[in-house]
Amino acid sequence: MAGLDLFETIAAELYPHLTGNETPANAFDERLAAGRGGIRDGVGFYEHEEGPGAAEAATDRRDEGLAALRRALGIGLTAEDDPIE
Repeated sequence: MAGLDLFETIAAELYPHLTGNETPANAFDERLAAGRGGIRDGVGFYEHEEGPGAAEAATDRRDEGLAALRRALGIGLTAEDDPIE
């Protein structure tokens, strides 16, 4: 998971090469200044039901989903890699 601060940094490097814009949209700065940095803050571009500290719950959901996908595809998954085991 990455917050808006990281996405803003990446956008600042990429935008000049990919678009006519020299800098990222003000939406990053506005949200970051308002304490809306993303899942870590419980809100960014989206509201996260878990509120502040939602990152751990979202990371758990992501890991469970990836583990289920790996099992379904038959990709090597050891018991220690599997969050459900």
